[in-house]
Amino acid sequence: ELGSGPLTLAVTAIRELTPRVRGYRLRRVDGQPLAGIEAGAHLDLPVRLADGSEAVRSYSIASDPSDPRAIEVAVQREEGGSGSSFIHDEYRLGLVLHVSAPRNHFALNSGSAPAVLVAGGIGITPIKAMAHTLAAQQRPFSLHYAVRSRSDAPFVEQLQAEFGDRLHVYSADEGTRLVAAAVAAEAGNEGVMYVCGPERLVNAVRSAANDAGIDESRIRSERFAAPAPGSRNAPVVVTLKRSGKVIPVAADTSILDAVEAAGVAATSSCRVGNCGMCAVKVLDGTPEHRDTALTARQHDADRMMCICVSRATTEGLTLDL
Repeated sequence: ELGSGPLTLAVTAIRELTPRVRGYRLRRVDGQPLAGIEAGAHLDLPVRLADGSEAVRSYSIASDPSDPRAIEVAVQREEGGSGSSFIHDEYRLGLVLHVSAPRNHFALNSGSAPAVLVAGGIGITPIKAMAHTLAAQQRPFSLHYAVRSRSDAPFVEQLQAEFGDRLHVYSADEGTRLVAAAVAAEAGNEGVMYVCGPERLVNAVRSAANDAGIDESRIRSERFAAPAPGSRNAPVVVTLKRSGKVIPVAADTSILDAVEAAGVAATSSCRVGNCGMCAVKVLDGTPEHRDTALTARQHDADRMMCICVSRATTEGLTLDL
């Protein structure tokens, strides 16, 4: 058994979706239905790290939210990814998981506005759940899915069978590519855009939507990976006020990872700047915000920062940890 959350699930099916992606079907051990699942929600799955400690990693629910019997998450194995590697290597049929209730930071608009869904690679997971919900509600939508190849595209055959010409697949190996401006144009004056995928795709779609005059309130996005460190990352020295520790953070290490490595407990979930669970108060220094979870007021007036992705423009930061 793994985890310490109040919801007890068991792995009841595992399937190969692509050479790198596996789908894990989870049911409640007590046989009760899974109520209240919404499109865009994610589940924090317990994993064991190399040092033997337990942690959680967030995975979007890909299955139809209206099916109360089970939920399915799709996990792509990432090189150097301790969470995905553990799940691929250690999750077995019958494994019991104690998890928290699903949370949703990427919810569908409750109105009747048309939806333009955009996914890149494994970012299809929450987008697929949204398509199921929109279809069930008979709401208009289009689904744009950018992939390296169809053989590397999770769920592509199921999506084609269920959504027909509402699905548009852009496969790099076939020479087709998603044009962000054309996709943004579909939103028109009322449509809401939902985009999930790598940072490059998210940024391109958001930029095209802004250029098309689409209000920010009609653009919703979620990254499935933290922004690449890149050359703009500089080392930073982080002082933890309550813990009394001074931690040097290398350019290729997140502040959250460095804090945890120093033995300081920090609340976290998505680790890619989507959820805001790791937000802490900045007591001194100037952060460089890279999350998509906190508001401008939380950044500026409340002096909060997400330590999973954000950095500093100063040489040091003092945090309320």
